[in-house]
Amino acid sequence: MNVAVTRARNRLFVLGSYSHVRQQLKRSRLWDLVDYAHRIQHIKAEDFLRADFHRAVADASARINHGTVSDLDAHHLRVLSERDFFDALEYDLVRAKSRVVIFSPFLGRRAADVMPRLKTCVDGGVDVYVVTLPLADIDDADVRSFYAATHRRLGQLGVKLVFFREMHQKLVFIDDRILYVGGLNPLSHRHTTEIMDRWDSKDVSKAHAEQVRLTDLLSMWTDPDDSAMRTCPRPKHKTPPPLLIVAPVTYQRYDAIYWGCTEYPDCDYVRRFSFGPRRSGARVCDQCGAAMRLERKPSAVWWVCPSCRARRKIQEGEVSQAELAGSRYMPSLASRRSKRIPRPPRP
Repeated sequence: MNVAVTRARNRLFVLGSYSHVRQQLKRSRLWDLVDYAHRIQHIKAEDFLRADFHRAVADASARINHGTVSDLDAHHLRVLSERDFFDALEYDLVRAKSRVVIFSPFLGRRAADVMPRLKTCVDGGVDVYVVTLPLADIDDADVRSFYAATHRRLGQLGVKLVFFREMHQKLVFIDDRILYVGGLNPLSHRHTTEIMDRWDSKDVSKAHAEQVRLTDLLSMWTDPDDSAMRTCPRPKHKTPPPLLIVAPVTYQRYDAIYWGCTEYPDCDYVRRFSFGPRRSGARVCDQCGAAMRLERKPSAVWWVCPSCRARRKIQEGEVSQAELAGSRYMPSLASRRSKRIPRPPRP
């Protein structure tokens, strides 16, 4: 290093991972050099790497590790340790076709190793979701800052984030068929000894998806362009904060899952899970699949299905003021009867 620094005449380029040197070698001469160069001028690797760099890295790594996971497809169930889990995960991510959902409560440096594979999936048209803890559940300020930076990085890659309060599941769903379940955090594992089961079964994957209500958890991304579905609707916020999932331990039994504001307790906004996705400005009835419409009555505004007449009250922030103004006014049955049948005069 001394020769490299002292022999430079006009320019000196330092190539490396700034975050890695800062975390591992902060009290070294190398850190002094890297920090000095970073403060003068720094260039992100993404600015000059070719567009398909992430896919090229993933493909090359998959070929290198192919021998360790080549027999995965021959097994209905494969029990993996921390030594071969990530090779198997990479093998499946490269072959993902439609959707990848990763449940990882904690985020660590391992997330940077998985990100190129997630980027490959996004570039290939695969919907990638990461379900993780919100910043409100992280007590340490330095760790919270690292999580926030990781959230931003995942968002820049095109990964859709879902924040789940007090979650602890470690799961990976791939194409509604491949399922990883166990005790290993896919985006934060370092040194601990863990076991993960890999299932190649639509039935097993479906059973786990129903247990965690996967469709409901991802409902905020039904319309990726509608950010209002993922932010608090109250006007008190200068920048609308994202929503998170609030659920008691027994949420599977009592169906008590709520969307809440990440700025709780300063903002106590909550709403129940909607029981159907949006379609062309309306809700979809979960009983018959028909598009629901808004009907306004003196006491409340309701989503009503014109086909099977299922209905429920709207919740705060669920519809816009324009939609409320355009809702149909339907008088109650009692008021309609009072207009049709005049009361007889009293004797």
